[in-house]
Amino acid sequence: MIKGIKIFPLKQISLEKGDVWHGLKKSDEGYKGFGEVYFSNVVPKQIKGWKKHLETTLNLVVLKGEIEFVFFDDRIDSETKGKFFSITASSTDKEKYIRICVFPGIWMAFRCISDDEALLMDVIDQPHSDKESLRKDLDEINYIW
Repeated sequence: MIKGIKIFPLKQISLEKGDVWHGLKKSDEGYKGFGEVYFSNVVPKQIKGWKKHLETTLNLVVLKGEIEFVFFDDRIDSETKGKFFSITASSTDKEKYIRICVFPGIWMAFRCISDDEALLMDVIDQPHSDKESLRKDLDEINYIW
């Protein structure tokens, strides 16, 4: 695990007329306030990343399909500097239905590993701004997918 990443199991409640999936409450750890919610469609076998937010805290939930997330810590003063952390989140596997909280300063990339497209929801604590994030090409961080 990388310092600055927290994983929280989420509940899926099965009901006769349709299921209820928990996502995020304002009292949850890692929730820093509301800035924006956005959704990202991920095509099977495609990788999105690398991206690092400098100020924004992310709260990631996979709403459809299965996504493998990879995080990389290059923070100079971090005890987990140089480490990778990988985790799979899924809407179809109750054990993998989770919220991933990513604090600022962590590189992130992800790919769809389900047969059909995946849908990711991200609740962030401030409106999105390209000025507070950095991007790198996939080959700039040495990770073997």
